Amino acid sequence: MPHEAMTARESFTDNSSNATAPETAEDKTTHKGGPGINAWHVLLIGFLIAIFAMGYLLNKRLEAVEVAARNANPPMVIIDFAKLVQQYPEGASAEEVNALMQQTNQAIFALQETGMVVLDSSAVMVAPPEMYLSPEMLMGATGQEIPNDSQ
Repeated sequence: MPHEAMTARESFTDNSSNATAPETAEDKTTHKGGPGINAWHVLLIGFLIAIFAMGYLLNKRLEAVEVAARNANPPMVIIDFAKLVQQYPEGASAEEVNALMQQTNQAIFALQETGMVVLDSSAVMVAPPEMYLSPEMLMGATGQEIPNDSQ
């Protein structure tokens, strides 16, 4: 029983009868399980690119929402004109009062130019105290002061 009667175990261990061709460069590139790019790598890279793209687009959308919210809710100030008039000097002539009112109007328009909404306190029922603009601050908008004779 020469060569044919070989057991299954011997056939697996005997390499002399099963000679194979030497490996070529082409065989090495298609080696499975080794280093290189496979389908999982491509999926992972695609997933990462998709995440970065969604983050970029979400950031742009959030910026647009913030700008819209800022434009929808402009800053507001409330002016107490009764308190402002009390700051005018006593016994002022009509010309002096008109000049002070013009200064007040200039200050209000200066606030409007900065994008603020200016409200009269008589039209406001309730507001936080920090929304009220003092007469000193109002005149500071134009760089002018209200003369005060009570000193």
